[in-house]
Amino acid sequence: MTRFAITFFILILITYVFVQFTKNKETKIISPIPYSPAPTPQPDARIKLLEAFFYRYNSKLVLYAETFIRTADAEDLDWKLLPVVACVESSCGKFYRQNAFGWGSDKIDYGTDAQDIAGVASRIASLSYYKTYNKTKDIYDFARAYNAPFAEDYYRKLTYFYRKI
Repeated sequence: MTRFAITFFILILITYVFVQFTKNKETKIISPIPYSPAPTPQPDARIKLLEAFFYRYNSKLVLYAETFIRTADAEDLDWKLLPVVACVESSCGKFYRQNAFGWGSDKIDYGTDAQDIAGVASRIASLSYYKTYNKTKDIYDFARAYNAPFAEDYYRKLTYFYRKI
């Protein structure tokens, strides 16, 4: 055999062995730093619960389930509060002119529905007459502040929807 043929044969053999060795095997990187993959973020189960709740009531607010959750978390509010207020005030967002929460007797509009959620949540979290609710997180305290003349009835309505979520 010629020198060229032997070299060619050896290259083919090395390539074959390399391909067989690396085929269907993970390449492991050796590192002095221990590797731990970043945890996969788990979807927030509350979003699915809220979507199912709004879906049962044929509400367009189903599109804002995540917005309700993120806003409630940001404002340190109960995540069920604004959805149930919307259900009491506007039949779960079906009937309203400016905002689904009856805020300002439904005359205050913060812009889009998502902006309404953020605006009302911000006001509830910051206004002094919600101080007791923000301290206790008791829905009755909220009802007394939000709809004082009809607090008992309002509390029953809120509680009805709370139990549905």
